[in-house]
Amino acid sequence: MSDKNSDSFGGRTVSNVAWLGGSQFLRQGISIGASLVIARLLAPSDYGVFAMTVFVNELAQLLINFGMGAALVQRKELDENVLSTTFWFQAGLGLVAGLAMLGAGPWIADYFKQPIVQWLMITCALNVFVSAISVVPNALLTHRLDMRDIAVGTFVGGLFGAFVAVAMSYMGFGVWALAMQPLAGSIVTTVYLFMRVHWRPRMIYDRLEVRKLLHFSGYLLGSNVLSHVTKNLQSLILGPGLGVVALGLMTMAQTVVWLPLAQISQTMVKATFPVFSKLQNEPARARSALYRATGAIGLLSFPLLAGIGALAGELMSVVFGQRWTDSGPLVAVLAAMSMVKSATTLADTVLMSTGRTDRLMHLAVISLPVMAAALWVFSSRNIFEATVAYSVTLTVLQIATQHFALQSIGGRWAEFLAPLMRPLLGTAIMVLGLILLQHQIAWMPGLARLVLLSVAGAVIYIAWTWFLNRAALTELLGTIRSR
Repeated sequence: MSDKNSDSFGGRTVSNVAWLGGSQFLRQGISIGASLVIARLLAPSDYGVFAMTVFVNELAQLLINFGMGAALVQRKELDENVLSTTFWFQAGLGLVAGLAMLGAGPWIADYFKQPIVQWLMITCALNVFVSAISVVPNALLTHRLDMRDIAVGTFVGGLFGAFVAVAMSYMGFGVWALAMQPLAGSIVTTVYLFMRVHWRPRMIYDRLEVRKLLHFSGYLLGSNVLSHVTKNLQSLILGPGLGVVALGLMTMAQTVVWLPLAQISQTMVKATFPVFSKLQNEPARARSALYRATGAIGLLSFPLLAGIGALAGELMSVVFGQRWTDSGPLVAVLAAMSMVKSATTLADTVLMSTGRTDRLMHLAVISLPVMAAALWVFSSRNIFEATVAYSVTLTVLQIATQHFALQSIGGRWAEFLAPLMRPLLGTAIMVLGLILLQHQIAWMPGLARLVLLSVAGAVIYIAWTWFLNRAALTELLGTIRSR
């Protein structure tokens, strides 16, 4: 394929990252602002009651997605037959899941001894159905690399949901404000996507197409469910052994580290998956795209995560208060692990784009008992050792996933790591500078010291990048400017 087409793919990818990242940043800002207002209007008990519906709702959302959206994006060509078939399959799945949630409502309410939970499940069931019918228009826009409409739709939906929640909280609807927020947002987003995609389902249902899609999505669903369980193992295993305080420290440390990481990784995954899917029969171009994207991720995430780790003590005590000081060492450990996680962010994306969801399933099957064993061994020790064991295990599993991703496109580790070397060296110099500066300004008040160290770290890394890794920075900025 010509260089012109290659540049077009690169430009569209950067544009997608900009739209999705900007939308996510704005939505989180609105969500935080709305949460601050709602928290002043509702009682803690309202949040507690709503939390009783969250696990069931998340599990239902995971099941109704079924990987069908990813299966559509991964296909080279889409026709009316497969689109309409997928829509009706998703609609039926959403309807069944919603009815199952309504049927389980009385049992859930009885388990928690909160009768209102039964009625809250109505909004959860409706939200599941709306989310199910939005899969096809979302996948179709993603297949077209049209992330702008997806970004605008999710932003408008998030804004409307926040408005509804604040208004209902102010009018005294209590927990119903929290229940209506996701439903209102989903309805608006789905309507907007259907308006922009210019596609409507026809009365077509082809069982053969369903079987073809399930071959891809079935493995993906299994992988997602097992990964969901693996992600929650720490609460199930560490909680009883180490206690709620230790588990709370680890949970807060994960939040501090993974929140900024998610801003980069989730955006890159959403933006690059359709591009890698279109390159599934061109391994050379896929390798080049992976190496360049990974280099850009390292350029942005390495200094951010290393800075959080180096300043963990000041960060936790100054920003979150003295009660969270003991989570500082945990933040440092998780930040180091997350640098590997960020570098291997696109491994799952590459495997999905090449149709190797079976490999993801096999890795998930292995990951669950391995992680459970690692956590169980250290569940009677202390939270720091448990965090180290968790981080080391996750790092090994991430490297294994990256190995299979490179194998699927004929990539080599040396070529994959090459774009990461300069960002990694610049990050190491930045951390060394921060450690030396910390000792020199130990006399300063906590907040002033944290601000000065943050600014100094940014200056050191930017200066290093400008003088010794200018080509990568110029390429990234130039592509962004051209879009």
